[in-house]
Amino acid sequence: MNTKVKSSLILCAVLLIGVAIGFELSEISVRHRFARIEDFREPHGFVRMFEPIIKPDNNQKPIVDSILVNYHNRLDNISKTSMQNVSEQMDSMVVELNKVLNVDQKTHLIKELERIKRFPPPPPPPHDGRPQGPDAGYPPPHPDGPPTK
Repeated sequence: MNTKVKSSLILCAVLLIGVAIGFELSEISVRHRFARIEDFREPHGFVRMFEPIIKPDNNQKPIVDSILVNYHNRLDNISKTSMQNVSEQMDSMVVELNKVLNVDQKTHLIKELERIKRFPPPPPPPHDGRPQGPDAGYPPPHPDGPPTK
């Protein structure tokens, strides 16, 4: 083998290894993100998220923790109720649509709804009145005004 072929093989091998490492790191990142979301859904995870922000002292900690757990339970109840309402509305929509759709359309609709239930779309970004999209400007403005030098 000449050096040109060896160099090309080495370059291809390095690129493939880089793609494999990138793919694995991406998977780890996604798993970590989902683990954090799942942790947030539990009272201890909710408390763990807000404690570093609030930084309660030792006297405040039990009171702050009880308040946070109370609000976690309230928010969890709202979330469950909302999801149940959404599910009921989707079921009603399917019943109504089934009256007018043909067999292929019904089959496609059911498959798509099952896919959505397994992999819900990500939530939209918050809209705080600033322009959205690629031309919106980056970084976002600081809430206290522009930084001073």
